[in-house]
Amino acid sequence: MNVLQILRHDWKKLLVFLILPGMLPVIMCWFFSLVFVENIPFGVANLDDSALSRQIVQSFENHPGLDVVYYASSETELQAAIAEKKITGGIIIPGDYGQEIGSQEKSKILMIIDGTNLLVANNALGYASGILGTFNARCLVSVFEAQSVLPSAASQNVTSFSYVERILYDPQLSYMTYLVYIIVPLFIQFFYLNNFLLPLLIKEKAVLLSRQASWKCFASRMAPLAVRIAAMWIAICISSSMGLSLAGRIFGLPVRGNLLAYFVLLMTFLLAITIMGLVLASFLNESNFSYFVEFYLIINMMFVMTSGAIWPEYLLPPGFAAVVKGVWPYILIANPLKFLCLKGSGWELLLPCIARLLYFAAVWMFIAVFIYASKIYRIKRTA
Repeated sequence: MNVLQILRHDWKKLLVFLILPGMLPVIMCWFFSLVFVENIPFGVANLDDSALSRQIVQSFENHPGLDVVYYASSETELQAAIAEKKITGGIIIPGDYGQEIGSQEKSKILMIIDGTNLLVANNALGYASGILGTFNARCLVSVFEAQSVLPSAASQNVTSFSYVERILYDPQLSYMTYLVYIIVPLFIQFFYLNNFLLPLLIKEKAVLLSRQASWKCFASRMAPLAVRIAAMWIAICISSSMGLSLAGRIFGLPVRGNLLAYFVLLMTFLLAITIMGLVLASFLNESNFSYFVEFYLIINMMFVMTSGAIWPEYLLPPGFAAVVKGVWPYILIANPLKFLCLKGSGWELLLPCIARLLYFAAVWMFIAVFIYASKIYRIKRTA
């Protein structure tokens, strides 16, 4: 039996795996392609109404990231507007602000931001901080000049306290680069495990555990099974790599890694998932498989939350990450795949990750062999 005859049973699923993993990065990048959050509804409570406070309000009105749509007459009114979701945030300029600044007294502008949406809140806070930081520098220059300091020297003293920020790899801090790299292996894991591997292994298990099964029968079925699984691996790697490249070409998604490193890392992950499929298939059958899929959908988000990509490992409870790494391999690929694509990490970082995946696969392969050997022994003994 040649390879084409073996794959004729899986041509529909093979076609699905050649399309879906490639479509996912493109669809997600299209959805999250708006990397700059602008026109954020903002409010102002100018309780001072001096020339300086009006300049500050005008700067907020002219900023492209903020849309000043609400003018409050008190702090309570502004807070109520934020609570009612009319605006995302606002500033409160206290009374006598301009007079206190002119007399070199300390005066504070209160900034209130609605933090229910992390991305919008961070952008609103950044825009407002930038505007107020600029006015703070101007006030410092005025104070120095009032102390008979030359304007050039005053400007030099102010800039000596300034800083420059540089955000590496993802300057926009967008959802696109934050989620795409970790969702791709999660999506692959779900479809490969539940739509191909487990149904296939459940059917093969029925033959393997039958009383008439022999080692010769087992060996004869292993080669076609390995060909079918390897074909899915190749289809997944090709499709997902093309999808990431296409998303990078169309939407500017950073894809800096080595293609060979991507294939090796992803195939090692698929190997670990396949071994876990062997373990799971030993407890599943056609009658309870649907319950497993429902359970998987319930805990699907837990894979992401415990992967170390959303919440860093050092912030997890002591020993929790080690337990997760011993139970499921997703945590072993989420960050390495992101570092490979986003940062272009080399083999010196990826080889330890690949080694951990291989170690994971070896340990669970031993467990799988022990489970199946025990089942076969019990069946032969009762026969």
